[in-house]
Amino acid sequence: MKDKRRLLIAIAVTAALIVAISAFLLFRPILDGNGDGLLRGLKYTVESGMAVITEYNGKDAHVTIPAEIDGRPVGVIGLEAFMDNTNLVSVTLPDTLVYIGVSAFSGCKNLNEVTIPGSVELIGGNAFLNCASLLEIEIPYGVEAIGWSAFEGCINLKSVLLPDSVASIDEYVFRNCRSLTEITVPGSVKTVGAGLFYGCRKLVSARFNGDKPDLIDPIYKVFYDVDGAFRIYYPRGALNWSSTWDDYPTEKV
Repeated sequence: MKDKRRLLIAIAVTAALIVAISAFLLFRPILDGNGDGLLRGLKYTVESGMAVITEYNGKDAHVTIPAEIDGRPVGVIGLEAFMDNTNLVSVTLPDTLVYIGVSAFSGCKNLNEVTIPGSVELIGGNAFLNCASLLEIEIPYGVEAIGWSAFEGCINLKSVLLPDSVASIDEYVFRNCRSLTEITVPGSVKTVGAGLFYGCRKLVSARFNGDKPDLIDPIYKVFYDVDGAFRIYYPRGALNWSSTWDDYPTEKV
């Protein structure tokens, strides 16, 4: 009886060790030939004590990026890390992330869902350029600036939520977002770029909740080729507004 019990215990311990070792091998970062880390298709480097995702070579449709790799917080999705990945359908970003880099998800034409955490402070230029399947985007409180053309060419984007933390929206950020019908710009926004809403053909209203923003380049238009009934709204008491902007009527509400 004792021998049988010892055998069962030995089998259980062996099984537990196999599971533990398998898990370790599965989630343990390894190094490629260049000394960069690899984890489940994610290639990364370490900069300033944080992990920077530099490339994804996996084929998963749904990707969750971990908050920590090899004991270091994942702080950056780097330049072109997921660019032109046509397998990607959804991505969940960790709450350690502070920066979504230039062209990070550019050309991911099948990406239709992205979860951006409140830890993000900056969305880089071209970050989601031509993500044609993206239907809605909620930019969390904490993001301070949105880089040029970040959502340009997201032709099926219907809903955008901008938080009161955003101070600057660069040029062409929503250019050719042809399904966008309305937008609310928080009063925290102080500067906007040229061509911000170029080619948003279904856009019928833009509601600004503060003073009229300064233009990064005042020579060029902000609105162009929007819906014929397009109108701009602003609150009573807000400063620097006139009866039109880019020849489109404005109205106090």
